[in-house]
This record gives sequence, structure tokens and C-alpha cells, in this order.
Amino acid sequence: MAYRTMTPPDELGPLVRAFAWGHTPGMIAVGVLFFLPLLVPVFAPWGEGCSAMTYLGAAAMLVGMPALGAYILRIAYRQRKNYVRVYELGFEYRWEDVERVVRFEDVTEIQSRIEQKITNGIPGPVTHQHTIRSTNGEALGITHGFKHVGELLGEIRDRSRGVVLERGRAAFAGGKSVKMGPLTLGNGEVRVGNLRLPRGEVRRIEIAGGDISIFTDSARPWVEVPYADVPNADLLEPLLRMC
Repeated sequence: MAYRTMTPPDELGPLVRAFAWGHTPGMIAVGVLFFLPLLVPVFAPWGEGCSAMTYLGAAAMLVGMPALGAYILRIAYRQRKNYVRVYELGFEYRWEDVERVVRFEDVTEIQSRIEQKITNGIPGPVTHQHTIRSTNGEALGITHGFKHVGELLGEIRDRSRGVVLERGRAAFAGGKSVKMGPLTLGNGEVRVGNLRLPRGEVRRIEIAGGDISIFTDSARPWVEVPYADVPNADLLEPLLRMC
């Protein structure tokens, strides 16, 4: 269900796509499950064989689990109206009580952490944690709780890509460097700490296993850095070519 809480500025242009919050039903189900211990006094075989520790544990469960369930339900209620609406020139964002309108020309960084934990050889769900920063210094979070979160980030990345690259080109033209987490680009080279590599010696850049690897002619990478630590990681190659 779509919720409208504000009218986006006319200058954002026509609506391209709306992304709703998808975790509310699941959170409600989990929250309700935490209230099941309240049935223990009805069905548990209480009697003389129960020790004081049994009663103490039951009491803790009867209080603690419903309290946690109430907390989960409260979060589900607060987040039920979360959404991101993408327009031609910007996006409208709501997270709980936070409402923002951001133009794509004001986006400075998109930093992403995408993980999938594997337990006993069984892949778990893929989790997304994305941070979008703008020229006013504010950071907005987007998680896997949004439906089609990969497509949502793709829309914002694609529509802000040109302005981020142009901002980097202007910085290089002015003799400045562009810092991308542990990487610094500028003066025709890439730097990581005390390591320096001329742009012309970079042969390829690979993203695999949660890392960004920069290769020279060697079979082993010159350096590896975590993908999640590099803002605008998808723009590393074009920025490196122009630095």
C-alpha cells in the first residue's frame, strides 16, 4: 500500500518509480510469535516436580519475550510507511519520521555493503546496507527492507552518476584529489596509505568476494580493499581514467 505524506517539489519532474517497504508483514509475524510464551501458564505441566529455577525461568520468559515482541511490533508500526519515490530529477525519501527530498545533482556518495552469510554450507538471505550522502552532509540509509532494493539503488546510481563524475573531473582539473575511502585518486595515480601506483600501470580492477582488487602486470593484486569501505565504488574505473 502506498502512503502519501508530502507533495514532492514540482521541479523533480514526473514520477519514475515508487519503492515500498516490504518488511512489515514479516516483522508483525515475528512480533506476534514472541507473545506465545503467555500460553505457558495454561498448558505447562506445573506441579511439585518443578524447581524454583523452573518457575524463575518461566517468569523471565513470560515477561521478557512479550516485551521484545512488543518492541518489534512498535518498530513495524513506525516503519510501515517507509518508501522511496524516484522522479526524473531526484527522489523522495521517508524513513519512520524522517522525510527528505533529494535532487540527483546533490548526491555526492553512495556507499554499499551487500552480504550473504553461509551457515553449514546453506546460503542465507542477502542483506543490503546503503548510505546516500548529499551536498548538505546528510546521510540517508536504504536497506533490504525496501522491495526491489537492488533496482532502487540502480535507479539512484544511474541518475546521479553523471553529476558525480563531473564533480570528480572538476576536482582533477583544479589539481585536487578525490578520496574514496581508503583510496585516493589524483595527479595521475591511485594511493592507498603510503602505496602509490601510476594510473598507466593499472591493468584491471576486479570486484569479487566483497573486495576491490587493483592489478598491475602481476598475477597477484597490487592492493585489495573492502568494497563496503569505498564510496562510489562503481565509479572507481572511470574516475581513475580521468584523474
